[in-house]
Amino acid sequence: MIKTFILIVLSLIILVAGENVYPMSSSPETPDVVPDKPKAPADAPVKPEAPAVAPSKPEALKVIVCGDNICEMGENNDNCPKDCEASATPLKIAPPSKGVYIGQWEWVPGDVDNFQTAIGKNTAFFGKNSALPMTWDATGRSIFSPSAAQQEWNEGKIVIVHAYEASPDPLLVAEGEQVAGFTIDKLLNGDYENHLKTLAAQFRQFGKPMFFMTVREPNVGGEDWLGGFGPNGDMGLQWAFDNQKGLAEFDPSKFPNSHLYSDLGNPQVSDGIERLIAAQRYYHDYFVRQEGLDFLTFDSMGWGTHETWQDRVEFFEVTPGSPNYQLAKTSFSFANFYPGDQYVDWISLTFYIGANEDSAFRLGKLKFVMEEIRAVAPNKPVLIIELGFPYYKDSSQSAIDSAKKIEDTLNEIIQRQPEIKGFGMWSDSADLVQANPNVGYLIKPNTERGDAFKAVVSNNPDYFHECIYFSDGSKIPTCK
Repeated sequence: MIKTFILIVLSLIILVAGENVYPMSSSPETPDVVPDKPKAPADAPVKPEAPAVAPSKPEALKVIVCGDNICEMGENNDNCPKDCEASATPLKIAPPSKGVYIGQWEWVPGDVDNFQTAIGKNTAFFGKNSALPMTWDATGRSIFSPSAAQQEWNEGKIVIVHAYEASPDPLLVAEGEQVAGFTIDKLLNGDYENHLKTLAAQFRQFGKPMFFMTVREPNVGGEDWLGGFGPNGDMGLQWAFDNQKGLAEFDPSKFPNSHLYSDLGNPQVSDGIERLIAAQRYYHDYFVRQEGLDFLTFDSMGWGTHETWQDRVEFFEVTPGSPNYQLAKTSFSFANFYPGDQYVDWISLTFYIGANEDSAFRLGKLKFVMEEIRAVAPNKPVLIIELGFPYYKDSSQSAIDSAKKIEDTLNEIIQRQPEIKGFGMWSDSADLVQANPNVGYLIKPNTERGDAFKAVVSNNPDYFHECIYFSDGSKIPTCK
């Protein structure tokens, strides 16, 4: 996916380039593994508008010399074995043939321990420093810490990583999680490859299976932008609606490695959606084919299940035949969004039932999206990368209601959604707490919510797995 401008002349490599996320008892039996197969709810705060930002400047020329005993960006075991060791055994994170991996995000110290104690089992992901392996520098470029990832691996957990979040949303820049002026078009053009090579070298240094995400919830928190609109991909969805644009201004044929996008550029499909597809393919091609990081397991960007495309069409008040109907429909349909089997290992979703919502309503939305997934990706495992049941901390009835929602959702997964093979419980992240300190997400021990979760796990002990397995049938060796 990513376009590389690497010229190898004898031992001299010249790179030219221009240039966010988002453990108790062992399972008695080892789950069978399928070998080699392949944000927030209504209660969350609305994001504020971000200030306009200036476009990013190209990075400076970087010269790398093979033979200095440093494995730098652009070097790998194939073109410079003197400096770079061979990458680790190419393994993917494999789904269990039956059941789900248990996950918990930790935004506050103790989140993982609290959840594990509450349900009586360890988590398979993530570790006690969920966000630590990935940080950002002062310009908003992603940095990966191999030592932090190793710490989580030592705990028996796997991590999730990312590069530039594939969204031109200026709010990411304001939060320090994106470079100024980022667009997917610049990404496809290779403008960020200089830094991507640095990131690839950091991933390679760790060299163990990890999830990789291209962006998170593009149809929820970033729905005002998706992958970008306009001729340069730097405009938002509202601009597209106001100008009756957004369907035929993305031309993927002009970018390097255009064969990756040969089926895109459909004038009947949202440009914002097609840019997201192109970004996923670009990252997969760059990190796996060009950089050889075949230990990365690619998810499908955490598609939000809170609304269907019909809901969005109704929200925008457009009807069939009206100028913006096709834009609204294709911007929020998973069938149009899926990047393709070759570029996705796991389908990833987010799912929440808000404090003021009932199970039937939200589970109906999940069922709809699951049917969309079965239609376009019937053989892919599904990961609910964010799963949450927010409740009001000052209301005992809210906690009781939330416990019922937990029970309903877990039973829905067990009884009717066998494709779902893992979930990551959301926690009380700082931004949510600041917005509404009375709303809680974390499942704690000795509470109605914790007891409800533990009861379902206890009644289905072989369904909830604590250890990640890989595509060769092996288990993460540090999971006890």
